[in-house]
Amino acid sequence: MSTAVRILTLVGLAVYVFVFSIVVAGDSGWTGDEHVHFVGAAVMGLALVTGMGRLIVHPGDRAALVHGVVVLFAVLLVQAIVGDPDNHGGQAGPYDFTYLIVSLPFLVAVALALRLTPRGRGRSAVDPVLLVIGLVGLAVALPYAIDQALTQRNSWPPAADPHHNSHWATMSQVAVIPGFLLIMSALPRVGSRAQALLAGMLAVVLGAVSVFYSEDSSSLGLAAGLAVVASGVAVILVAAIRSGPASPRGNSGASG
Repeated sequence: MSTAVRILTLVGLAVYVFVFSIVVAGDSGWTGDEHVHFVGAAVMGLALVTGMGRLIVHPGDRAALVHGVVVLFAVLLVQAIVGDPDNHGGQAGPYDFTYLIVSLPFLVAVALALRLTPRGRGRSAVDPVLLVIGLVGLAVALPYAIDQALTQRNSWPPAADPHHNSHWATMSQVAVIPGFLLIMSALPRVGSRAQALLAGMLAVVLGAVSVFYSEDSSSLGLAAGLAVVASGVAVILVAAIRSGPASPRGNSGASG
């Protein structure tokens, strides 16, 4: 069963990395006004690899499993707002089920992984500080995330997204993932400093690109970008000094 989990997770990861690589390939990169979108797609790839990649190595790792589910949940949640644009300024339906279809390999992997012997030693109890920071961070990020998702919903080609590559939807997903990871980092059994540190680093990267390219599409702007950088650094510092395992490494292997 471990082999099946590894193969299905690898397929799911490959599909999603391909999807976000299309976003990167479609951007005009560092010569136009797509720097923020470019970095956003790269951040999504990093968030996917750090979760799903660990599950490939350790199929019974509950933290890796939850990490992957968190990222996937962000993608599917945002698509519920974006809907199913018909490329002519309207909607072909309430949801683009293509995203559910490409998510199936990983969802099946999750179902199988839950049957394996749990691997990992996350926190023994909830970390209230990280939990509150995660909830506040998520609440602060929601207006931006919703705005980006609605922009994608209403800006499908030929109006404002000439690449048809989900740039704004990706930024919406990126906005909520740090908050989700922070909340996860505070939970018993699956939480550790590693997720909190990753959330802080993602925030720093997204804030920094907004500072350097404050006029780009989806940029937070100079002031908000600086605030996000400062918040990310603060999260990293708090996570570094909080008690709990540095990573969800375990003492029991997965069988199957």
